Amino acid sequence: TLRNISIHGVGATLNGVRFVAGGTLIVDNVDISGAAQAGIDIEPTSGNAKVVITNSTIRGATNGIQVSGANSHVAVDRTSIRNPSNAGIDALNGSVNVTRSLLTGSAFFGFIGTVGNHTLNDSLVTNNFIGVQAQPGATVSVSGNSIVDNNLAYGCGNGTIASTGNNRNVNNPGAGCAPNAVVTVQ
Repeated sequence: TLRNISIHGVGATLNGVRFVAGGTLIVDNVDISGAAQAGIDIEPTSGNAKVVITNSTIRGATNGIQVSGANSHVAVDRTSIRNPSNAGIDALNGSVNVTRSLLTGSAFFGFIGTVGNHTLNDSLVTNNFIGVQAQPGATVSVSGNSIVDNNLAYGCGNGTIASTGNNRNVNNPGAGCAPNAVVTVQ
């Protein structure tokens, strides 16, 4: 567990937090800045890893949160990811579930899913080039989000973006692609 701390990298610091083995990691009320690659890098090579990130702030880095472990289950809640150069959240694998969070200021993606099933709920995705994108092999379900002031709300990555139909998409002037599946709210 990492709680109530600040991690400020300088120069050659690759990752603010790097999780490569273990069952569970909890990151709570942590401030991360100055990482060259990922604010939080989740890449366990075996076993089922559970990562919970709450009430935290990640600034800068290439990716705010990067998930590459196939059996990684990541929950992100009330977390602010600001100004990454590539993606706020880069879900290369595993499953990532984001709620009540902020993804802002990325030169490329607020959230990108490459493989796996991911959710983005009740969050603000703003001032990115592309708000949300799913690559082939990924499903990103979106519900109750404000996706505003990006160049594109949804990128055309040929994966599945499933929507409940209650996202607020405002002032995203590029053409992009609309969600291509529906999630039923029960």
